Amino acid sequence: MKRFTKAEQLFLHLFRRALWADVPTTPEAEAPMADEATWLRVVDVAVEQTCQGLLADALSQMPADRRPSKPIYFSMVNMTAEAEDRNRNMNRCLHGLFPMLERQGIPAWLLKGQGLARCYPQPLHRMSGDIDVFIPKAEAFDRAVELFAKHLPGDGLEEGHERTFHVDDIAIELHSLIVTDLNGRLRRNFPAWCQQQLAKPPVMWDDVVLPPASFNAIFVFVHLARHYVGGGIGLRQVADWMRFLYVHRTGGDSPLDVAELERDIEHLGIKRLWQVFATLAVDYLGCPAEVMPLYDPRHHRDAAMVLRCIFDEGNFGHHDEAMRHRPDGFLSGKAFSFLVQVRRMVHKFQLFPRETLFCFPILIRDGMGRIVGRKA
Repeated sequence: MKRFTKAEQLFLHLFRRALWADVPTTPEAEAPMADEATWLRVVDVAVEQTCQGLLADALSQMPADRRPSKPIYFSMVNMTAEAEDRNRNMNRCLHGLFPMLERQGIPAWLLKGQGLARCYPQPLHRMSGDIDVFIPKAEAFDRAVELFAKHLPGDGLEEGHERTFHVDDIAIELHSLIVTDLNGRLRRNFPAWCQQQLAKPPVMWDDVVLPPASFNAIFVFVHLARHYVGGGIGLRQVADWMRFLYVHRTGGDSPLDVAELERDIEHLGIKRLWQVFATLAVDYLGCPAEVMPLYDPRHHRDAAMVLRCIFDEGNFGHHDEAMRHRPDGFLSGKAFSFLVQVRRMVHKFQLFPRETLFCFPILIRDGMGRIVGRKA
């Protein structure tokens, strides 16, 4: 395994400082001095991990004489100001969207995204993505799709359980099904477990409906684990999961039942994955051990290997160094990308053989689908 570079170590130091700014812990030593080239690489890492806002928060807490040069520092400030604007726009969109769905009698939950941003020390500094809305009843989903199609442009895709529409530059994804293609036990047990969760009272964020905490604790983790095994993730996804657990273990508007959570982890067949990521969270990313269920320091080396993969691949695997050499041709580019993904999965097989073997046929199926449909 490659050792962590000076820039990666400095990024992790700043990541921890910003992510846990509201946690009363023994402060870390000051960040080490770094030259311009190292600071430029730290910024690149923040972009690859979708953590620009956290880096800016950490830099703002540093003495002026230890910060990077003004051009680098203010580039992060500008990125964060843009993130604040986008988050405000998304929040306004949500607070119009959910009352409209309620008026139409369409029960829905907000998944991930802005609901998780509420758990951050600086919610507006989380780098946002799309708005994901879960509408589990088929009839209600069909009515929502029909309603949105009348008023909003879509992406033209006709997938049965997922449709995307756009409000200006904000993508709204409607989901009628939560995909759990990670291992056989999870696929078998998740639907009935999800139905049990649907019967629980939701969490309300003003007029926006969020899932119960017991659902989110599992779903957020399953989502990041699926992307880790099948493609790649950034540390923002891990930060979402850690902050959610921290807020809902230490108070929050819906405290977690840890005994129930641990039973669910076992029942859904994700204990091994959870334990390795829990060790990553505590040993490398600063999460307080007392709020992380199933933390086991014996997984320290495995957690380091996961972190190495996350740094090497970046958010959704888009920053893998190998992809710089991807050929321009459609078929040759697809073949190259497939081989890169196979190489990644060989590494992950060492840690999670069951999940890797389960996901590999899905990789082939989806790749063939993109070739037939000539999708990028």
